[in-house]
Amino acid sequence: MGDVEIQDRRDCWMRLRRSKKISGLVGALMVILSFVSLPVDGAGAASEQPAEKYSLAKSFEVSASNSPFIKNLPLETLAAQLTSKNADLEKWPALSASVAYEIGDVTLDQYEYGRLIPYLNLTQDLFGKVDAQYEKKWSAMTKKMAAEVKVSTAKRDLYLEVAAKYYKLLLARLKYDQEGKSFEKSHKDLQESKEKFAKGLIAKVDVVRAETNFSYSSMKHLAAENELDYAEVEFITVLNLPRGTKITTEDLQEADLYTVEFDTLKEYVKKNNTELAVYDRVLGELPKFRELVKRINWPTVSVAAFFGEGGSWNGTKDQDTYGLRLTLTQSLYDYGITNRKGEIMELEMKTLESDLTALRSKYLRSLELLLMKFHHAGLEVQQFRKQAEQDMKLAELAQRSYELGLTSFTEMLQSRDSAQKSEYRYAESQSRYVMAELSLKLNAGEISSDALLDRTPGWLKREPAVNLSN
Repeated sequence: MGDVEIQDRRDCWMRLRRSKKISGLVGALMVILSFVSLPVDGAGAASEQPAEKYSLAKSFEVSASNSPFIKNLPLETLAAQLTSKNADLEKWPALSASVAYEIGDVTLDQYEYGRLIPYLNLTQDLFGKVDAQYEKKWSAMTKKMAAEVKVSTAKRDLYLEVAAKYYKLLLARLKYDQEGKSFEKSHKDLQESKEKFAKGLIAKVDVVRAETNFSYSSMKHLAAENELDYAEVEFITVLNLPRGTKITTEDLQEADLYTVEFDTLKEYVKKNNTELAVYDRVLGELPKFRELVKRINWPTVSVAAFFGEGGSWNGTKDQDTYGLRLTLTQSLYDYGITNRKGEIMELEMKTLESDLTALRSKYLRSLELLLMKFHHAGLEVQQFRKQAEQDMKLAELAQRSYELGLTSFTEMLQSRDSAQKSEYRYAESQSRYVMAELSLKLNAGEISSDALLDRTPGWLKREPAVNLSN
C-alpha cells in the first residue's frame, strides 16, 4: 500500500468526521482496518517472495507425496497380504526339528559326556480343526478387505479435500482482485467528484457519497485480503507444505458442459471401482467358508513322519526311532461349544454379506445423487453465465449514463456492484460444477490425474488401469 493511498484514507476519514454522516464507532473501525494492511518490516520482506503457481494436477501429486496417511497405506496393505499368505500356507505340511541333550546314570555309563538326541517331524493335517482354520482365514480376508478399501478411499477423500481448498483459494483470489479493482474505481470516482464539485457541477452530498463508497471499498478490499490469506494457509496445510510457502492457483478455466447417462456410469463403475470389486470378491469367497463350517463336527485327522529318538506323543516317548503316525481325534461331548462356534461363524458370514450388499446399494444410490448434482451444477453455470453477461452490459450502460449526467452516482454504483457480484457468482458456479464432476469421477473409481482433469465425456471410455478381477 503506497503513501498516497494511506494519506487518501486519512483525509477521507477527517472529512467524514466533519460531515457528521458516520458515527464515531464505524469511522474508527475504518481507520483501524486501514492500518491493518500496513506491512511490518519482516512481513513485507516475506511478501516479496514470488508465489509458485500450482495447477490442480500438481496439487494432487504434491498432496499424495506429502501425506503421511497415504505413505503408511502400503504398510497396512503389506501386513494384510502377509496375514493372508500365512492363512493360505496353513494347509501345507509343517516340518519341525529338535535336539535334546540327555545326561544321567544310564547315559553316563554309555557316553562319557552324555548325548545329543535329534528329532525330525513332518506333520500334515488332512482335515479337521475347522474353528482354527476359519478364524485364521476369516481374519486374513477381512483385514485384506479393509486395507484394500482404505487404499481405494484414501486418495479419493484426499483429492476431494485438495480440490475444495484449491477452488476456495482460486475464488478468494478472484474476490481479492475484484475488490482491488473496485477500490481503484472508488478512488477514481472520489477524485472526479472533487473536481466536479470544485466546478460547481455537483452538490456536496455527491462528494460525501463518493467518500463513503471509497471507505466502504477499502474495508471490503481488506476483508478480501484476509480471506485470501486464510485460504492460502488452508491450501498449504492440506498439501503439507512448509509454513509461509507462497503459492497461487491457475486462472479459472471456462467449464465445458456435458451430461452422462446413469447406465453408462454404472458400466464404468463395474470396470473401475476398486471398492465395489473388493466387496464382490469377498462375497464370492463366502461359499468357501460355508463349506468349511459344515465340517465343524468332523474328526481331526493328521499324519506325521518322524525320525529320531527324541519324539513323544501325548506325553509318551516314541518306541520307534523313525516311522509314520496317523492320529484321529473326535470330541464326544463338549456341552455344545462346537455347534455354537458354527452358529457364530454363520452369523458372521450373514452379517458381512448383508453389510456389503447394503453398502453396494447405498453406493449406487449415492452415485445417482452425485450425477444429479453434476447435471444441476451444469444448468447453474448456464444461468449464471447469462446473468453475468447481462449485468456487465447494464454496468457499462450505467457508467456511460453517469458520465453523461443521465443517471445518479448511486444508480451507477448499484449497477457496478451487481455486475461484480454476478461475475463472482458465475465463477462460483463453475467451481461447483468442476467439484461435482471431480466428486462423480472419484466416487465412480477414477483416480488418474489425466482422467480427473479431462473436462469431456472421454474419461468414461478409458480402459481401467488395474484388472479388478483379481
